[in-house]
Amino acid sequence: MASYFEARCNKCGEEFTISSGHGFYSYKIKCEDCGNVKSIKTNKRTYEVSFNDFTEDEIGVCECGGKFSIEAKDRCPKCKSLDIKIDEGSVYSID
Repeated sequence: MASYFEARCNKCGEEFTISSGHGFYSYKIKCEDCGNVKSIKTNKRTYEVSFNDFTEDEIGVCECGGKFSIEAKDRCPKCKSLDIKIDEGSVYSID
């Protein structure tokens, strides 16, 4: 199940939505350099697989040249700053 939160960049003021979690059959990873999000489809439910189960070809490289990771922090989509405020009270979930 994925959860979505409203967020605001403390550097440029951009308001945006971020997500947490994975889909039933897709695994969400983010670029460590720019924050782009990529979903990797799997034929197993995501609780049955881990990031290490995917090949380098499946993970790929971000269009910015950065590395995808499950550890990457959320970034502002406009200025790429890590200095963001997440409104934990604005959560909504999708099955």
